[in-house]
Amino acid sequence: MSQPTPLLPHQTNVIFLTDGGTETWLMYKRGFELPKFSAFHLLNDKRAARALREYYTAFANVAVKLGTPFIFDSLTYRASRDWGALLGYSTAGLAEMNHKCFELYRECATAAGLPPENTVISGCIGPKGDAYQTHQDLTSQSAELYHSEQIGTFKEAGADIVTALTLNTTDEAIGIARAAAKVGLPSVIAFTI
Repeated sequence: MSQPTPLLPHQTNVIFLTDGGTETWLMYKRGFELPKFSAFHLLNDKRAARALREYYTAFANVAVKLGTPFIFDSLTYRASRDWGALLGYSTAGLAEMNHKCFELYRECATAAGLPPENTVISGCIGPKGDAYQTHQDLTSQSAELYHSEQIGTFKEAGADIVTALTLNTTDEAIGIARAAAKVGLPSVIAFTI
């Protein structure tokens, strides 16, 4: 039996909750180091994985208490090819980590008692380069090609939506939106201002 597909924010007037600053919480509240500002690799450490379960489950508990949907997001922000390579991940290893992030979200939703129709899994994607330095040679075509790898993994892992954060060029935003559309996922685009 398949899971009910949750409504997404643009399909309803219901308020959705999401987490608030995963990386900041990990670094300043829990003391974890985040090389290259990457949090996804912490799932390989038992203590960090427990902390991440606590973090996401606490937010999901609030959503259950308020009866609102919850959008699981953020761990995959730096889980793309170039950033993953800087941390020593192969393409296959990186795909596995993206899947592990989504599995964590589902575990936390279950632990909190968040019903599937209120559980939105977002594949969070960050820029190919630094969010604060314009990547001049990235065209919409090259951005689509680059980001389609991670977005394809999101689709395979059961994402409901793609959220792109801290982009600084319209070309990269266009490429991400096109890559998401090609696999049938809606996208949310947010720029660095």
